[in-house]
Amino acid sequence: MPEKLLDISPAKQFLDARKANWYIWHLIKEWHSEIWVNELSHITSLMVVAEYNRRPDYETDADICIESDSKEALLDLLSVLEPSKNYFAILHREWMWPIFENELKATFVNKQFSYGLVRADFTPQMRHPVRELSADDAALIETIPDEHGRERTRRHFQGRSKSFGIVEANQLVTYACTWESGDEREIDWIYTRPEKRRQGYGTSVVSAAIDYIFRTEGRKVTATVDWDNIGSMRIWEKLGFRREDADAAYIFRRL
Repeated sequence: MPEKLLDISPAKQFLDARKANWYIWHLIKEWHSEIWVNELSHITSLMVVAEYNRRPDYETDADICIESDSKEALLDLLSVLEPSKNYFAILHREWMWPIFENELKATFVNKQFSYGLVRADFTPQMRHPVRELSADDAALIETIPDEHGRERTRRHFQGRSKSFGIVEANQLVTYACTWESGDEREIDWIYTRPEKRRQGYGTSVVSAAIDYIFRTEGRKVTATVDWDNIGSMRIWEKLGFRREDADAAYIFRRL
């Protein structure tokens, strides 16, 4: 039977040894999380359950992230979840995907690739002037023409991110923000107006965000991109990012 871990030190040792994906640590450090393990005396499988409020597009109650090599341990960990709740499962181990999709009847959401960049590989591309945005620039968000892009950008701008943008004719042309957690930081969201895409705007604003990260003692920059977003992949690779991992997301309800 899985056991709840109250001290995160053993979890850190286990996840460090496994070279676990950054997102599982993000849930542990940034959100009110429960940590479940196969057994306290010898951890070989671990699940994080986090009450995560940043998914208004999905009717889910919490995020889950699992590190394991065993199907039996995976199913045991899932048994502690409440049957009345919907969970957004982020799975970094590819062998888990068909189990969730075919056996557990979870709903597939998307697949993402994870990219990483260290300072030595950074190749900045600044074709357009970029500036850091402040609270005084909130009105610029409302100039974004499409509702989805405007709402997503507004949500990130109001969060704990550092924001950068390119402004032309008093309109926000492109936007990027960082999510700061220790010395490994994420480019969290990018938006470019449709008529300005493929003109170097996204590459320029991301270059400015990365430059800020490395100037403020960031050791590594990470980013995730949907498997079908070829434009974003080109930006990452042009700037020196390397593809490191992949994950799939499912909406899961315990049967």
